[in-house]
Amino acid sequence: MNLIRKRLIVEGDLFNSGYRCLVRFYARKSNIKGFIRHLPDDTMEIVCEGTPQKMKQFRKAIKIRGDLSNPLDFYVISIHQRKAPMDEKFDFFEIRYCHEMTPHEKEMDRLGDMRMLTISWWAHKDWERAQAEKRNNKAARKCQGTRSVNKPLKVA
Repeated sequence: MNLIRKRLIVEGDLFNSGYRCLVRFYARKSNIKGFIRHLPDDTMEIVCEGTPQKMKQFRKAIKIRGDLSNPLDFYVISIHQRKAPMDEKFDFFEIRYCHEMTPHEKEMDRLGDMRMLTISWWAHKDWERAQAEKRNNKAARKCQGTRSVNKPLKVA
């Protein structure tokens, strides 16, 4: 099996929104191994390993261009890609944090994958409903200035 390893630096509006959990979800679904971590310059580093076809699909999946006006959406500005050294063996894809996690934190992190995606999905749906309501209210205000069908026409 021909495996390749890449180092991706992702820039964008990605923080406090579950982007790392989503990347881990896509990686595990695609059988990609490696890790993601937050860097001090507010970028994300992803070191990933897989077949060329899976890596291409994975990169396409994580380049999310959401709605910038929605604070719950991800927006990837760019992904810079380089070859990564094969100096570390990966058994799975993980999120790496700047501190050592306790066993409880590890279990919560493992369980948090689907929970975070579910919360993000519901929050996004609430935001979509609010936007639709705003559009409907705006349309209703526009219609208030027009003549009602029940009012008689004045004939000169």
